[in-house]
Amino acid sequence: MKNKSTSFSFLIVVYSAFLALVVAPLFGGAVGVSVYTGKSPHIIGWLMITLLFVLSFIVNYLVLTYLFTYVNKLTQAIKQVANGDFRIRLERNRFNPFDSTFSDFNHMVSELDSTKVMKEDFISKFSHEFKTPITSIHGFADLLLNQELSKQKQKEYLKIIAEESNRLSQLSTQIMKLTNLENKKIVTNKKKIEVDE
Repeated sequence: MKNKSTSFSFLIVVYSAFLALVVAPLFGGAVGVSVYTGKSPHIIGWLMITLLFVLSFIVNYLVLTYLFTYVNKLTQAIKQVANGDFRIRLERNRFNPFDSTFSDFNHMVSELDSTKVMKEDFISKFSHEFKTPITSIHGFADLLLNQELSKQKQKEYLKIIAEESNRLSQLSTQIMKLTNLENKKIVTNKKKIEVDE
């Protein structure tokens, strides 16, 4: 946070110094011209105000264009992240007034990208874990359809089917818990209240 305020403070100081460097000579020039020519200081004053307005407009335009270039880069990068592209990184440089913001953005996107990789890995492993008991249940159910199986084999196959069904049930419960945790909001606006009133 300190870097952000330092960058903006530095930019404001440079901008103010530039305006002061422009205004001081103009004002001095106006006084000198009015004394030298003997013309009315009002006319010189209006010329100075007009010139100062034009110069201020040009300087403001240049400064705002410079700032909006970085704001535009940040906005475009945010849109890419919103569309699911977590590979985007913003180039940093020390003359960028938003350098620390760009750094924070890059860190955030890096974390999101690693979370996405972990999620994809989890889904891949979960799919395998989910498919295994289904395949077992299907295979043993097919075997049970065979009329020539002994009672002992039927009992053994039914036990395996029951165990695999239980495993599926546990997996489903875990996924539901994860989904509930993912959908819960974090309460950040906490207040202490007195319950004994």
